[in-house]
Amino acid sequence: MSATSMRLHSVLTEAWRNTISGAGRAVLIWGALLCITLPLLVAEAAATRAVIDEAITYRLSGAAIATIRAAGAIDAKSCDALGSTAGVVAAGALRTSDEAIQPAALPGSTIPTFETTPAFPALIGAAHADVRNAGALISRAVAERLRLSAGDELPLATGERLAIAGVYDWPDDGRRPGLGYAVAIPSLDRGAFDECWATSWPESEQLTALLRSSTIPDRIDPASPPALSAVNDTLGREFHGDERHLTRVTRFAPLAALLASALALTIAVRSRRHALASARHLGVRGSDLLAIVLAELVIVLAAVALPSITVAASLARGPDGAAVFDAAIRVLAGTVVGAFLGGAAAVVTARAHGHAPPRSRRRQRGNPPSNAH
Repeated sequence: MSATSMRLHSVLTEAWRNTISGAGRAVLIWGALLCITLPLLVAEAAATRAVIDEAITYRLSGAAIATIRAAGAIDAKSCDALGSTAGVVAAGALRTSDEAIQPAALPGSTIPTFETTPAFPALIGAAHADVRNAGALISRAVAERLRLSAGDELPLATGERLAIAGVYDWPDDGRRPGLGYAVAIPSLDRGAFDECWATSWPESEQLTALLRSSTIPDRIDPASPPALSAVNDTLGREFHGDERHLTRVTRFAPLAALLASALALTIAVRSRRHALASARHLGVRGSDLLAIVLAELVIVLAAVALPSITVAASLARGPDGAAVFDAAIRVLAGTVVGAFLGGAAAVVTARAHGHAPPRSRRRQRGNPPSNAH
């Protein structure tokens, strides 16, 4: 056990000496690996971030929300139940209220009013609104015009006061009109509604069938069959970011890092072939020589990993940062694997031209061939 410990200590000591003395080409290798890793890492992380941002924009625009309209023929309970289906993020029903809200501050004018099921607020970005006391959800435009915020009360022309449970955003970015300037009141009424909305992510091909299952067949008007649509179709009816991500040019970045670092280490180690061959001639075992070179490489790779991980972490800031960080680290992993493979292959195949094997030299000095007499 002591011999093993001494051998390991000797290997590490020799590797450290070669690194600090420059014999191991540590600075040159470090610079080369950084030049290989960082550009590929940044490119792959940026490509991944672009797809994530595109997906976020798609979802926030309402493009991932599918709807089915069947006036007076949507079962509220069935629609809300879709939210508990595997793959469905949220679902809820909507109908136009017979009585529009008339604020006391705006005599003679009304605000379009909708009734919704309790699960509907999650679809318009008001999932955390407090609707326990029959509070209403108002659009940002209504809130700004009447100077209201969550927790306030809206005085009505009838003398009543409507509690405001939350404010939702409904920008004019291509999404369907109607809710941009409106009041939505969650209701526990389980009667028939006009529309069922649902969103799934990743998008599911089963969503259309699920929406159809929320209709009440006996109440469907034959002259007006259920109509399927999306809340916002300006970005397309389907998200194809995953397909573009799979075909991105930078998908080969980890492989490129592996091959480039393997080549760089092969060249760097082969430039030391005379020193390596001489060490072999002096009795250093090939396995020990390989261990020394790989130990040197560990030191260099540690210096490469630190800035690479720092850059990856900075690029991973924001939503779904783990996916960006993972993509970046894969490039670093490619560099590490390639460096070890290239360095090991170069050591194993190292030969110094012009050096005769030790046995042939001893034969020339002390044991001349028999035919020399």
